[in-house]
Amino acid sequence: MRELKSILVLRPDRLGDVIVSTPVHRVLREQFPNAKIHWLVQDWIAPLLAGLDGMSSIIRYQPSGEHQGHVGFRKLLSELRALQPDAVIALQHTPRVSWAARLAGIPVRVGPLSKFSSYVLFNQGVRQNRSQSLKHEAEYGLDLLRALGVKSEACQNARGKGPQVQLTDVALQWARDWLSLRGLMPGEAVGIHPGMGGSALNWPQARYIELTQLFVKAGTPVILTAGAGEAGLQRAILEAARNWSPDEQMRVHPISADADGMDLMRLAALQSLLKSYIAPSTGPLHLASAVGTKVASVYPPIQVQHPRRWGPYVSPERAHVLTPVSEAQCGQQYQCKGAGCSLYPCMARVSAQDVAQALAQNGAQGGAGTEG
Repeated sequence: MRELKSILVLRPDRLGDVIVSTPVHRVLREQFPNAKIHWLVQDWIAPLLAGLDGMSSIIRYQPSGEHQGHVGFRKLLSELRALQPDAVIALQHTPRVSWAARLAGIPVRVGPLSKFSSYVLFNQGVRQNRSQSLKHEAEYGLDLLRALGVKSEACQNARGKGPQVQLTDVALQWARDWLSLRGLMPGEAVGIHPGMGGSALNWPQARYIELTQLFVKAGTPVILTAGAGEAGLQRAILEAARNWSPDEQMRVHPISADADGMDLMRLAALQSLLKSYIAPSTGPLHLASAVGTKVASVYPPIQVQHPRRWGPYVSPERAHVLTPVSEAQCGQQYQCKGAGCSLYPCMARVSAQDVAQALAQNGAQGGAGTEG
């Protein structure tokens, strides 16, 4: 295995992508105990990784801020050079960032070979064909470590250990106080997050409403979380709740990034105090799994969106993933055919009862018509 003094990991894309890639940090720390390990992630995600064991530093990438344009590129280049890494691992190929890594003179550059530029920018490139979704996104990242001499055996237990983030005491106290003000105890409520960025098909809004009512009718409080720009989905559930009994309405507790100043650290802290968390294929789902909360989700059967690649990267008893039909029945590789498909809209086939029953099971994954 190579002797490395400093390693830089690049993951400049979305929250969920970063979270499921954190097993790479654990393996690097174990395999290169004396090396400095640095990460580059988007600025708003960086606080979640800052306290990880053996994290030397984080470049807080701001593609629409201080790293924008020619001046921003020079600043990024300067930051990379200052770290003097022996090797860089691009878990996701963003040409602008990968070019900076090459121009910074980093001698070993590892990354997935996909776009034409990747063949120019990575001198230790690895062919992976990720769009086939043959394995989890985390494992595609872990596979890149072989270019540094890391044996596959070192990554075998990564899923059991799961992803990781580091919560702050301040955020945890904020979450405890937030629950206390609403008369809730840690571990009492479930969380439901109906929003997502649109990278995959979502479960229908009506199903989130039905699931919320299912829980509150049973006496279980529900915390409705919403990220930036997602308040409309949350509002639809609250409007539906106006027709429920007063007791049921009292058990619904909304919180959003827009109205309540809930940043990622506070969201993660709140998730860690929940009984379970339900969300689509989105960053908050992976964040909940990283803080140890049991999660459930409904994923599409489309190949590039499949849970085999994008589902929660934890042991089966901690994640219940349901799909409406099998991948073979769907047959689509890149996108839904919409009304042109005889199964459309298939996502509605998973009922609120299916999700609730999946969460109630111990160790079983999903109900009828599900895939892990």
